[in-house]
Amino acid sequence: MPVVRVALVATVVAIACVPRLSRAQSAEAQTLFSDGEKLLAAGEIEKACAAFEASNRIEPGAGTLIRLGDCRAQNHQLASAWSAYKGAADRAKDPRKAARAKAQSDALEPTLSTFEIVVAQPVDGLAITRNGIAYDSSLWGRAVPVDGGDYLISATAPNHEAWHGHAHVAVDHDHVRLEVPALAESAAAITHDPQPGGDRSHVAPPPPLRYVHAHAGIAIALVGAGVAATAVGLGFGVAATNSRDDAYALCPDVHNCSNPTRANALIGTAHDRAITADVLFGVGAVAAIAGAIVFVTSKQEVPVDVALVPGGATFAWRGGF
Repeated sequence: MPVVRVALVATVVAIACVPRLSRAQSAEAQTLFSDGEKLLAAGEIEKACAAFEASNRIEPGAGTLIRLGDCRAQNHQLASAWSAYKGAADRAKDPRKAARAKAQSDALEPTLSTFEIVVAQPVDGLAITRNGIAYDSSLWGRAVPVDGGDYLISATAPNHEAWHGHAHVAVDHDHVRLEVPALAESAAAITHDPQPGGDRSHVAPPPPLRYVHAHAGIAIALVGAGVAATAVGLGFGVAATNSRDDAYALCPDVHNCSNPTRANALIGTAHDRAITADVLFGVGAVAAIAGAIVFVTSKQEVPVDVALVPGGATFAWRGGF
């Protein structure tokens, strides 16, 4: 029995709360409706329309929709006004409100501007937006009543370049048709390497064989470097010989040596200078030979295969001297 009593009390409380919630909701809607009337009388049309629309969201009603239609019409938004009148005519229970809403919608309908978006070539995943709002595919190819103004149309699809178009629609008696062209395939889709045996019609061709020219200036620089290295090496060679001769002058033989310490130091210096001279002679010879080769090939076209790879490029030089 206590359980039944608790359930009964809860039901009574719930029922008692419904009228209060309804009255509170009506009060909020009525406040916004009254604000809309005041704003409309003051000439603040956009704010008035916003107030009527908010009131209708809280508590939809034929009377509110009629006033919203009146407001939209004064704001030169004829399609929005027509839609509000149509909604009022469908919702109205009062015959007078229904008749007024229908008369207003019927009067506006012949004046409406329409906007038609046509898709030339639909592709998988194609999405279209109108002023940033998704445009349902069921409306593609249909002339839809719209308010006058500027419209930005965007079309996107996977593996395709995005497309953007613009159209201006007059306030009344205008009929605009905008065609979304076939979207171009993106570079990533074109260069994608398909699976073996698949369609290769969109595979990017391999890069053509390119030719580069060796420069005679480089050849001259190499030859010059070789000559300079040889000249410096020759200098070290002469210095090595002089150091050796000075050592022999101090110590003609092991039994006749006036300064053996100094003679040994000179022999060591001569040895080091001789090694340096040999290295420089070798470097000079290599540079001179390389310069000669570059000079000979500078008048020829040397084929080079170029291949693009992630993060850079590789090349291979084909041919010989």
